[in-house]
Amino acid sequence: PSNLLMFWALFRYHLFEVAPIARALLVERMRDGVIVLDRRHRIIDFNPAAREILGLSETASTGRYISRVLPSLHTFILHLTETPNARAGLSLDVMGMPSRFETSATPLFDSLGGLTGHLVILRDVTEQKRTEDKLHHLAITDYLTDVLNRRAFFEMAVPEFERSKRYHHPLAFLLIDVDNFKKVNDTYGHLVGDQVLENMARTCQQALREVDTLARYGGEEF
Repeated sequence: PSNLLMFWALFRYHLFEVAPIARALLVERMRDGVIVLDRRHRIIDFNPAAREILGLSETASTGRYISRVLPSLHTFILHLTETPNARAGLSLDVMGMPSRFETSATPLFDSLGGLTGHLVILRDVTEQKRTEDKLHHLAITDYLTDVLNRRAFFEMAVPEFERSKRYHHPLAFLLIDVDNFKKVNDTYGHLVGDQVLENMARTCQQALREVDTLARYGGEEF
């Protein structure tokens, strides 16, 4: 947010005209991609990060409509610019690697309050999203068998059950209990018991259809 305010101030009050070094320090060297569009959605300026992220060319992109330069992103950016201070997630391949960005568009106005264009910023949140995805996976996954845990099962099953009742669709639950599991632990030890549960989960997963879901209900129950 602070970066966005700084960029808005620099463009809004034409500070780049009186302090060009600020542009080099704040825009040219920053990791976030910055694109400046005029009110007709023509590309006026962009920084090196945007050039790398979107594959822009200084000579071939400046002054052209964004719909011509980035046709695959035109609708996405058009939606952003039509919604004041909108933000949205965007997935792109950057140098052959899948990356995720938080994208925002801020309107730019002249001294009389007339719209002169938009400032589009692409902030790389790839590592942040990977961390969030990993934490989410840990929160819903059984640590031993790598299937859904009990909590995740109920979070998924309750709305499915309600949906089934509402639309009169069939729904089936199958509870599987490993027979004599305590005897396995007592005879061969808990390490072998863990291996039995892991193998049980893999065997069940191999029998699942695409629409089925497997979870560890607790202990030796799936």
